[in-house]
Amino acid sequence: MIIGPVQSVEQASCSIYVLDPARDLGDARVTGILGGTEPLQHWEYQQAVQFWLEQAIIDNGARADRLASADLIYVNMHCYETWRAGKWWQTFREGVVDAVNPELYMQQTMHHLRSWPQWRQSNGSRFVVAPYFPATPMSTLAAQRPCSSSPFIITSEHTLLCTQKREAHAQQGLILPYVTDTHQQGFDPLVATRDTLLFHRGGCAPPPPDPKAWRFASGKLLRRAVVDAAQASNATDVDVRCGCDICPGALPHPQLLARMRASRYCLVLAGDRPSSRRGTEAALSGCVPVFVGPPWHTVALAEDIDHAASSVFITVRHVTWVVANASQGIGENHPNVLKSWYLDADLAPGDMLYVDTVDQIFDTLRALPPKVLAAKQAALARQAYRQYWLPPPGKTRSQLGEIVVKRLCDHAQTLKDGFLFFSLVGLAGQGIWSKRLFKLTSGSVLIGPVQSVEQASCSIYVLDPARDLGMPACNYADPAVWPHALKVTGLLGGTEPLQHWEYQQAVQFWLEQAIIDNGARADRLASADLIYVNMHCYETWRAGKWWQVFREKVLDGADPELYMQQTMNHLSASPFIITSEHTMFCEQSLDAHARQGLILPYVTDTHQEGFDPLATTRDTLLFYRGGCAPPPNDPAALHFASGKLLRRALVDTIQASPAPDLDVQCACDLCPGALPHAEVLARMRDSRFCLVLAGDKPSSRRDSEAALSGCVPVLVGPPWHTVALADDIDHGASSVFVSVRRADWVVANASLGVPDNHPDVLNSWYLDAHLVPSSVIQVDSLAEVLGVLRGMPPEVLAAKQAALARQAYRQYWLPPPGETRSQLGEIVVKRLCDHAQMLKDRDIIPPHPIPHRRRTLLA
Repeated sequence: MIIGPVQSVEQASCSIYVLDPARDLGDARVTGILGGTEPLQHWEYQQAVQFWLEQAIIDNGARADRLASADLIYVNMHCYETWRAGKWWQTFREGVVDAVNPELYMQQTMHHLRSWPQWRQSNGSRFVVAPYFPATPMSTLAAQRPCSSSPFIITSEHTLLCTQKREAHAQQGLILPYVTDTHQQGFDPLVATRDTLLFHRGGCAPPPPDPKAWRFASGKLLRRAVVDAAQASNATDVDVRCGCDICPGALPHPQLLARMRASRYCLVLAGDRPSSRRGTEAALSGCVPVFVGPPWHTVALAEDIDHAASSVFITVRHVTWVVANASQGIGENHPNVLKSWYLDADLAPGDMLYVDTVDQIFDTLRALPPKVLAAKQAALARQAYRQYWLPPPGKTRSQLGEIVVKRLCDHAQTLKDGFLFFSLVGLAGQGIWSKRLFKLTSGSVLIGPVQSVEQASCSIYVLDPARDLGMPACNYADPAVWPHALKVTGLLGGTEPLQHWEYQQAVQFWLEQAIIDNGARADRLASADLIYVNMHCYETWRAGKWWQVFREKVLDGADPELYMQQTMNHLSASPFIITSEHTMFCEQSLDAHARQGLILPYVTDTHQEGFDPLATTRDTLLFYRGGCAPPPNDPAALHFASGKLLRRALVDTIQASPAPDLDVQCACDLCPGALPHAEVLARMRDSRFCLVLAGDKPSSRRDSEAALSGCVPVLVGPPWHTVALADDIDHGASSVFVSVRRADWVVANASLGVPDNHPDVLNSWYLDAHLVPSSVIQVDSLAEVLGVLRGMPPEVLAAKQAALARQAYRQYWLPPPGETRSQLGEIVVKRLCDHAQMLKDRDIIPPHPIPHRRRTLLA
């Protein structure tokens, strides 16, 4: 390692400023040397990647002397990261406590940077951040890599990225290998005598009879299962045991590496987290890494290292190392971990080996032909130094450092190609600032001319992808785009022709109408506070195409979803999101909803007229119609979402106690013999209570239709149905919420079901409203739901009906009788203008727009 000055070897294709928080932000804190079980310098710490990244930037001639001229800005918080690790050691092992908080310094650093023009102008994309420690607390992680922005993220495992999908890794950053704290010298995998077939040392969970085992992560439970199977085999050439570096009596780390060098294969298993240094140390020891899962250990730099050539991957079909009843375990050992700790590498089908149980792993390795082992060892010899931060013998630069700097320069070039380094971004001859964009994931074409009633407090440009970006346009008269206008298809509850603006998810159509009605529409993009990307055209086209393919078997080459993607590719943005449910947000936390966007109600495709909840005779106590899962004894039920399973359970429970004032059945709008939708609404208007239950997804139009029918919504969960506009509608006053403690409608063994019915859905489909405890009625089982409704005092029902009468039109896109504007439209435009004002207050939108000045803020 070169501790003194380092000369640049050659000029890289980009320049990177290494930002030191103490030097550049005025914080004079310093770090010390980490404590440990043997002397360890801070740069040898296994998670000291931030230190080595600066070294790589210097070695590859990429370091910029001036921040202003740099292509990228690398935020080097190695100081605080090592300080955090040292403080943990002092507190945990030595009992030394002080008031210093290095994690707070990390958060303060990022708070400073997010106010910089360079961050605001690029939405963070010119910044390189490295939240590498896998157990970083969520508050610190959210500060280091804010998902509302787009910094380039260097990290240890994909769980620390914003988007948890393998195909999204490369666009977010890099997953890098750990630092090996004992430096390997040049090696030849075939030179060393390797008498041991398989080696492993690592912390494990206690044996399964120990009740404490269920407090350990699935990776530690997997390790225990493999170790127990290895020891039961009594094989003399298998050296597989539990043991960790800091545990009493642990194998000294140099001895551990020596045993790796004497082994042909080394196990690489997930632990408390998916990542560790084992894969790197095995490769650098010439020991072929053996990855066993699920859950899977991290695979670093999957696009730059051919792990399939140099490693073995084994899938075990019979998984016993998760806690089937998630309420008994912890977040890292429920069945969902089998999917969320996925394999980072795309493997060809023949590169994955399969066994039924862990005890078959050892024979599988013995059966590998010698030429396969030799080929993998040769691949290790070619590639191992791509995981090592020091240069190979006889070289002057780290291969890993070269790879990382090249990938950073590729990112810089991408930003240049997208004009993010210049003062303006071309968009139909206008400039846009990414924070001014917002999009919808789920709504007018004007049915007649609409006059603005008054001037709103902000201006919103309605961006039409066809007009402004040259994308394909929609012809709603073409049946290939919208087949439901001239014929009865039965789609979406219609028993008569359905216009595209009546489609239940046509919110984008109605949002444009609201912008016009409330005097917020801007004629020019350059002068607008916000830019609304209206993709109603492609959303309805997608729905029409689905109908043609699914029902009418008509295929064509049009791809409206591709047009949506291409539209957003034009608009690099961190948008304000308008959507149908919180699962569409980037951050899944109730407290984070408001800053990300709005959850809006569906469009009711049969327009309600003015109503009085008390005026109609409501002879039915409870009404419900909706698609359900099959009965529990049908194996197909395991493939339905938890919402559909909940519906089936509640309907079956209610039908077991038949009564003339109950009208609760399973049926869907698209099913043969379904109740016509107009009749569904009529029965809602005849009922006092209407069930609102999650289904395939958390959201539907049931809540809005019940409210507009004067039928008090009854939400039963978990999982919970979406509650729209929770900050603008007092759902606690107008609805009934019943929480059932015993949830039997999830699939305890997630490997038998689908992602939407594993136990985690009970938490992830959470309630969108902050309700006082008394607003949620707690029951033990579904059998008690009817009793809750029958036992409700008349004055409570009357109060809820009165609240419906006051609030129902806040869920309706047309004006109430006698009014000129939709109450819902007014709320949405006000909230958008509040968002615009927040951006102005933060200097993201200049208060007096000047075209040139505005363009200087673009990203």
